[in-house]
Amino acid sequence: MSGKPEAWLGEVIMNMLKRRYVLTVLVLGMALLLGESLARAAVASKAAKAKAAKAAKEDKSRKLDLWERAAAVYKTASDVYRLGDWKKASPALAGFIKQYPTSETIPLAMLQLADCQFRMGDAVGGDKTLDECIKKFPAAKTAFYAYSYRLHRQMGKKKYDDFFKTYQSLIKLMGQAPMSLHPRLDWRNSGDYYWRFGNVTVHWPYKRRLGYSLNFAPTNYGWAGHLLKIGNNPKRAAKLLRILGPTLKKVGKDLPIGWKYVHIMLLRNADKGRTADVQYKKYLAQWPKGDPRRMGLMLFEAQWAQAQSTSSGPRPKPAKGQPRDKNAPPDYRKRADDIYAALIKAYPAWDTLGARLPSRINYLLRQRRYDEFATLAQWYLDKYPAGSWRNTCVNLWIKLARTKAAMGDASQIPAVIKMLEEEAKTYPLNPQAMRSNIVRRVDLYMAIKQADKALATAKLLTDPKLWSAETFGQIKTLAGRYSAMRPVEDEVRQRYDIFPTNSSSKALGLLNKLRYRISQDKVRFMDEIASEMFEKHYKDAHTVEAMKMMVEYYFKKALPEQRNKWASLMVKGYKYHPLTQRALQFQIDAENGAKNFPALARVAVKAMDRFPAANAWNRWFNHRIRCFHSIKDYKGAAAFAKQRLGERAATGENFAIRRIGDTAARLRGSGSFKDQGDYWMAQASKWTGKYQEIYCLRRALGAYYFSPCSRWWWNQVNFPGAVKAARAMRKQRLSPELRWKTQFDDINLMAQGSHGKVTLKYLLKRLKTNSLSFHISELLDLANVGMAIGKDKLAVNATRAITQLRDRCKKTKIDNHEFAILMGNMLRNEGKAIKAAGAFVRAAKYYHRPIDRWVLQINAINCLAREG
Repeated sequence: MSGKPEAWLGEVIMNMLKRRYVLTVLVLGMALLLGESLARAAVASKAAKAKAAKAAKEDKSRKLDLWERAAAVYKTASDVYRLGDWKKASPALAGFIKQYPTSETIPLAMLQLADCQFRMGDAVGGDKTLDECIKKFPAAKTAFYAYSYRLHRQMGKKKYDDFFKTYQSLIKLMGQAPMSLHPRLDWRNSGDYYWRFGNVTVHWPYKRRLGYSLNFAPTNYGWAGHLLKIGNNPKRAAKLLRILGPTLKKVGKDLPIGWKYVHIMLLRNADKGRTADVQYKKYLAQWPKGDPRRMGLMLFEAQWAQAQSTSSGPRPKPAKGQPRDKNAPPDYRKRADDIYAALIKAYPAWDTLGARLPSRINYLLRQRRYDEFATLAQWYLDKYPAGSWRNTCVNLWIKLARTKAAMGDASQIPAVIKMLEEEAKTYPLNPQAMRSNIVRRVDLYMAIKQADKALATAKLLTDPKLWSAETFGQIKTLAGRYSAMRPVEDEVRQRYDIFPTNSSSKALGLLNKLRYRISQDKVRFMDEIASEMFEKHYKDAHTVEAMKMMVEYYFKKALPEQRNKWASLMVKGYKYHPLTQRALQFQIDAENGAKNFPALARVAVKAMDRFPAANAWNRWFNHRIRCFHSIKDYKGAAAFAKQRLGERAATGENFAIRRIGDTAARLRGSGSFKDQGDYWMAQASKWTGKYQEIYCLRRALGAYYFSPCSRWWWNQVNFPGAVKAARAMRKQRLSPELRWKTQFDDINLMAQGSHGKVTLKYLLKRLKTNSLSFHISELLDLANVGMAIGKDKLAVNATRAITQLRDRCKKTKIDNHEFAILMGNMLRNEGKAIKAAGAFVRAAKYYHRPIDRWVLQINAINCLAREG
């Protein structure tokens, strides 16, 4: 045989063929081919593994960039931090800070490390980390957060000497006292991206602004209120005044209202009352006469004086012929009275004033200044037809009238009854409001011994449109209080099959057995007892109570079959009984919890039909609408809402208008903001000259502008529609405050929509008729006006408008800053990059810290780069 395997195998095969072993040859041939294939596959696999190992070795040997390694290590540490595992996160963050000291995420990591340390009780370590934050990054916002947290800890522990040292150090670093502090160390919900992004948004020169959103009379002092708590004695108040002096002088007219009043109060706490009064007048004089932004300071002063008068009482008048003692304490009561009188005279029907008058009305009532209370309450009801405090005001007035009547003075009652009759005309088809109104009038008629009028009024409660368990409860209360009302109770009992309680009834014994078994959770024989009561004592008050108890028991046990059985018996047997309302409520709650929408729809409608004056009626209505929405039957929901609330909406009832509008908007599609806005604008035109118009206009502006903006869907903002809504707000005569706030909003919206030509056209017209010059940037979006004018290359045509705006913006630093941004945006879009860069640099000078100037300086650099 040949020495080669292939030759040897070939000889074997030839010999076998000669001997006719054909099958064996075929098997051997196949085995040979398979062996060759397996051998080749093994070689290929070995080569692939070697190649992969070589590639892996090369990847391992290749060094990652420094920032990539730092990002990977920080991500691991921050993931543990977000899980709240402080013990593991603390060393991980500390290791990252030590290993990558030049990473841009180090400032955030240091705050997170301090947060871990404080949470673990390591205050020494946390303070040390905050010190490092301030030392390493004094110009970054890291230092601001570190200082803020430290100051709040010192305030909380009442370490005021440490607070003063820290506060002075912060002021030195920032160049002035910051107007607000944010003691935030918990950065679990914000990653490094948002940390960096925040630097861009804080001072972004393209922020959208509308006067509509302006709050010129805050209800508190803001962060400055903390300073007032610290400076609550003469020594600390005087020290704070020395520390804050340069800031107060530097910021000047641009001080927020809360800061201005805190300055006044610190002067008072430092025993400088006369200086404080002078300073109050100086601050007030900064606004032009008639400017409603004076209102915020006046309200702070009025509320303080009112509180002082409560504690000190009115100042006694000097004897006749005797001069007033100049050293006598101020007459705080007179001061508060004078300020409120001035506010009421200058700003009638202003929403901000209306929101603050309730405290004044309450004060007058508590001080037993009844005539002044009644006068102001009537004025409030007249001027604020949609005021959220109307019902409370009515209740207080009724309380006063009844109190005085009990003392023998019924003079207030006729006026209150007349007021209630007028109130009833504003909600003629609202059963809950009408029911409450009627009961109030009955009580007042009985207080002045007019039983006939009281009975005639009480009989209105028997109307099926006003029926509910609450109605029956109030009728029972009236009948128990006044015997003259018993015929009304008898009438409703007969009409609605409400059986009187019979203490000698056999059903009472069965009820007691049932009550015992339910209390002991003994299910056996419960159904039998209840069935016996229903069959043998159908017309018995105790049986109705038993039915309700069975429904409630099975509702709480979450046994729907048994619950439905007893609820069905009750609903069929006692259709309008007050306890049936309760049983239906159990059913509604159960079906809603189970999301059994078909059953929920049936029960909700049944409850709405039988008990239209129930307090829960609006909630039942919402459940029914939700059932339509569950099957995406928006057309059915809109039709149902119109059927149930159409007549009420026609009377101007806000709830009805709102719910019909909501279902109509849903029918048009949740993403179709334009259609929703168009709907509300159409509704507003129907209510022209009535307070419902304001509500509809607000909804229209919300649909056109605020809803898409809040979702960051800028491309869905409908600027033409929003402009139309803003103009309607400016022209309406119902809300003077809304009219004043929106005096430039149509122009703002044109500018934000990049419509430069029309923006300039209407700006020129408005500046002719509008004399606003103090803090005009609070109402006019100067930055976007500049963007729009520059985009349409209208800088030359805008010379007159720009000159007027420059003159108006000279009075305050913030206006001058905003005007510089206007010029930068306009010139950049015009193509004049060098001048635009200069404008952005001027705008940046408003800020002291580099981190605050950064965005505006970047804009300047970009302009120069474009020019280059």
